[in-house]
Amino acid sequence: MANPARQLRFPASERERSGAATIESDWRPRAYRGLSRLLPPRGYVGKVLLVAFVGTHIPLAVLVVYLLGVSRFSPAEAFPLLLVALGATLLGSALTLLALRVLVAPVALASRALRQARLGGERLALPTNLEDEGGRLLAETQHTLDTLDAVIARLEQEAATDELTGMLNRRAGERRLRLALAAPHGERERLAVALLDVDGLKAVNDRWGHAAGDAALARLAAALSQHVGDHGWVARWGGDEFLVVLMEHDDGPAAGAVLMAVRKEIAAAPLPMVRAGERRLGISWGLSWPVPGEDLATVVERADAALYRAKQRSRGAASGR
Repeated sequence: MANPARQLRFPASERERSGAATIESDWRPRAYRGLSRLLPPRGYVGKVLLVAFVGTHIPLAVLVVYLLGVSRFSPAEAFPLLLVALGATLLGSALTLLALRVLVAPVALASRALRQARLGGERLALPTNLEDEGGRLLAETQHTLDTLDAVIARLEQEAATDELTGMLNRRAGERRLRLALAAPHGERERLAVALLDVDGLKAVNDRWGHAAGDAALARLAAALSQHVGDHGWVARWGGDEFLVVLMEHDDGPAAGAVLMAVRKEIAAAPLPMVRAGERRLGISWGLSWPVPGEDLATVVERADAALYRAKQRSRGAASGR
């Protein structure tokens, strides 16, 4: 399995790599940490707006001090000037705060998108066509989340898939079977659960090697996939055992008929063996039809017992010949 960490490395320019190497020595993160502790609002946007509000009112404060304390204007003469300055300052502050509220939106959106991704909430579609630093923040956040989604999806698929056959592995099969047992079924349909294995696979492994045994399992998996199709699903249960879950309908094929078709197909196409001609494959299976309320262990145990009886009959028939 590929290392997930390697999948998350994005191409970087020389300038970006050198910047990443020196970011710890940058004074700006330390200055931001200190300033954020001094400013009362907890939110990032609130701090930005507070700084903008104070900054836009400093000229007004200086004008008040000058007119009332330094200049020779009387209070009556200074009042109209102060009134005009106050109005202009308030209007400028309002426009400045509104513009800043819009300009810091990328930070809030990126933070919200990352938080929702972490908590498993609905994903935001961030814009990726803006050119400035805020736009690049949104684009890089979206790209990172998309890459994470792809990596997680691939890892989940690999964790649920048998590498040799491409079928579900046992853990994923157990999870899906529990869901199937808990799901309601119509009056004209019933669930059929089968355990099957390859007859004589140990002899194939012992005589021709595990590569021949793997080829036999891959051949069986392909036949199962073809004949089960949309009627159900298959999981590799372990070794040479497969779990087959089929939904039987009044107007559809029975589970036994599907498995018989699989048996005929793999028997009709012998598996070539290295320097030893051909080997015809056979399968045995045991079927179980769950009743409402049955748990997974009971259903599989009954199918396993039926498989054991089928193997005993097959050995008896072979010895009788």
